[in-house]
Amino acid sequence: MSGKRQCGSCTACCTAMGVPELKKPAGAKCHHLLSIVDGAAGCSIYDRRPKSCRDFECVWLQGSMSEEHQPNKTGVVFTTPGLNSRFEKATGLPALVAFEAWTGAFDEGPARTLLTTLSMTILIIKVRGSSRSMIGPPDQLAKAQEFVTRRT
Repeated sequence: MSGKRQCGSCTACCTAMGVPELKKPAGAKCHHLLSIVDGAAGCSIYDRRPKSCRDFECVWLQGSMSEEHQPNKTGVVFTTPGLNSRFEKATGLPALVAFEAWTGAFDEGPARTLLTTLSMTILIIKVRGSSRSMIGPPDQLAKAQEFVTRRT
């Protein structure tokens, strides 16, 4: 985990992200996630959580977003496609991937405002469960759509 920030009570990635080792799809609440009703929030297998969970750091955790954009406040977990992603290599476009942490989060005030602001300057790949869409500057969207079309 990053030395800059800690997850604290945020467990948004436990719903938003897919976990291959657990066969958990993106958008589904992890069955290891304890709720406040259980007496404690967090992961019931934290000390032995899968490698993908252990290695994951969202953009907020890395310190690249302000405090008010913590995923449990906005409902959006941002990641980067990665330096070696086929998308960035093929398009030359920097991008963020935005995973919806709870149903409807993309459409709610904090997330909607953040996504709109970011999409003025950067391409954003929105992941809502198993569906994906893109928003961003028109020239970048056109180039990204061309890449997606070539792949299908």
